Amino acid sequence: MDASQHLNSSVNEPTESMIEAAKNDYANRLYMHTQRQLIRAKLKQQTNHQKSRRKEKNSINVGTTSFITHPSTLMIQCQNAYKQNHKSDR
Repeated sequence: MDASQHLNSSVNEPTESMIEAAKNDYANRLYMHTQRQLIRAKLKQQTNHQKSRRKEKNSINVGTTSFITHPSTLMIQCQNAYKQNHKSDR
């Protein structure tokens, strides 16, 4: 075994559980980032709307209802898309 073969064999491939954990982590981070973006957009919309209605005393109540998919659903969608895109690799 030469040096390059030794280096390649000493690098551990990621296990299925490591890959799954990374996918879950990514889905959760994406979900949280999108939630923050939605809140920012709603706050900006609320501020802009209030500016246009300054004379009114009632403020606009904007909830934090989510319009995006939960991470577990995103994971399934990501896995299906991955499988679809890599069918030719098999």
